[in-house]
Amino acid sequence: MQKLVSGLTVVTAAAIVFVLAPLAGAVMPSFSQELGAEAAQQQAQSRGEEGKVVDFTLKDLDGKVVKLSQFRGHPVVVDFWATWCEPCREQIPELKKLYDEYHKTTGLVIVGVACDTVQGQGEKVVPPFVKELAINYPIVLANDDVLEQFDVMALPTTVFILPSGKITGRLRGVGPKDELTAAVRQLLLQSGQKPAVHGKPENPKKGSHHGKWVNLSYTP
Repeated sequence: MQKLVSGLTVVTAAAIVFVLAPLAGAVMPSFSQELGAEAAQQQAQSRGEEGKVVDFTLKDLDGKVVKLSQFRGHPVVVDFWATWCEPCREQIPELKKLYDEYHKTTGLVIVGVACDTVQGQGEKVVPPFVKELAINYPIVLANDDVLEQFDVMALPTTVFILPSGKITGRLRGVGPKDELTAAVRQLLLQSGQKPAVHGKPENPKKGSHHGKWVNLSYTP
């Protein structure tokens, strides 16, 4: 089993992946490594087996068991984040807005997976952070297995799941304003929904922007 180790830094690179087909495996760069657009696109590819039905069983902040499969029939966004991840903090307000806009009207489910339980100061720092940012969607606590299953090697990693339970795409890092919104709307369209559109953010394009992520390192 692989596990996370310490030694973190923020890196800026062209790092977005939103795909509709299986992707090959890749290894994230070493700490503090600067990536060019072509290299970053290759590094951002994952072994996450898009098209595969996925599930997890994790606990929420009240200790209750949450299964991803309990949301079957709904479009789901799974956001892997941590309290120490500044790009994650930047992305949370947009996720809150999307949840407010689409949860009741389309059945969109957003689940935040806090990774402090794997790398960081543990569960104790998560509830105060959730309260501070007034996060309005469910939060569960990560373990090594779920990070390996979803091929999470950098934060934030946002995974888009169809009502069938199949992964349809992912974003790694934080990109231009409204790019996450465009990706969620694409997920809703793929799920047979017709989301109301306010403004016209560009469609997400593979390898199209300069994103920000926090690098994680796996060791055997």
